[in-house]
Amino acid sequence: MTRKVFLVFVCFCFSINAEIPSSIEPAQFTDEIPITEMSAKEITQKLKPYICERLETVLYNRIGVVEQFLKHYESLKAKNVHLSPIDAVSSFKLKDDVQKGGPCVLLTLDCLNHLPQGIRGHVVAATLSKRHQQFAAPAFCHTAVLISYRDPKDHMKRGYVLLDPSFDIAKPIVLEKGASDEFDTGRNGIWTFSLADEGICCKSKAHSGEIWGDGDPRKIQMLYRTDHFVNPIAASALPMILIDRKLALVARDQNGKRIAHIRIELDKERVIWDDFGKVYPPISFKEFLQKEFCIHEAFAAHFKLSSDYLEKTIKYIILRKDILNELYVEYVLALFEEKRKDLMGIPDMGKLSFLPLKQSLLEKEKILLSECH
Repeated sequence: MTRKVFLVFVCFCFSINAEIPSSIEPAQFTDEIPITEMSAKEITQKLKPYICERLETVLYNRIGVVEQFLKHYESLKAKNVHLSPIDAVSSFKLKDDVQKGGPCVLLTLDCLNHLPQGIRGHVVAATLSKRHQQFAAPAFCHTAVLISYRDPKDHMKRGYVLLDPSFDIAKPIVLEKGASDEFDTGRNGIWTFSLADEGICCKSKAHSGEIWGDGDPRKIQMLYRTDHFVNPIAASALPMILIDRKLALVARDQNGKRIAHIRIELDKERVIWDDFGKVYPPISFKEFLQKEFCIHEAFAAHFKLSSDYLEKTIKYIILRKDILNELYVEYVLALFEEKRKDLMGIPDMGKLSFLPLKQSLLEKEKILLSECH
């Protein structure tokens, strides 16, 4: 972004007077959850092949939902040239078809709706570590499926089984009081899950013989609630579309290993991608638009897409980055203007890399971090 464009955008930020869309809500929870009358062993035996199959066939896709919104906005804009992006949010309906993948909320709901017969679960919300949390994201920007079980042969044996394929966890996580379960993620260490007073705690530890420094971002910690997340689309999926600055598409194998990944980084105006661990040089938006056949067919095939379709989708979004920038600014300024602490986690200015918005927030004094704690 040139200095001239930067200054124009800062001036635009000062002129915004947007409101929070009515379709975005604070998170709501209920203690009413279904119970599965089955032993943990029987549940895991049924769920293991189910989770592996989902990881291999269902994409983690945050690019697709942004494309959906842009098309929705443009269809409305054709009838009302004065319509701003944020005004299109309230009438936007997320498609629940995950044939081409989806973000974690849609994948969670689809996973829940296709559980093996006899197993009943519910959606739970999770707070993420600082590494994964984006600026102004909802506090509960991640979801998973939780199964509360009771062994019919011994009612004293009860607990939970957690399913979180959105984070590439290729096994059901069994949680009982006083015990823990773990999953080896490979590069990101071993994730250990255990029950705590606050819910389900996930911590990461290095493999034997490997030492991580105090500031290593792999020291992840997530906290899952155990009650039912009633409105995950309104409280998580929709606001994430508005603030998401790193639009990712990920293909995994049945063991949760990432085999291909591509990400549109709106703040840095570049596309990054890797294929079976081979990291390609970043491509600037300008270069991506000018260069033909950036994506080869074999890479696109990992996502079960054609290279032509994938390229056109990415170019479609890049060409409309100004719409997404405007949407982002409108929403974040409205959050701080209305002091809606109930709609976001604690904002970390260090995670805000879109300079026009950062400049506007600082100069207008719309953010006082001491008030947000």
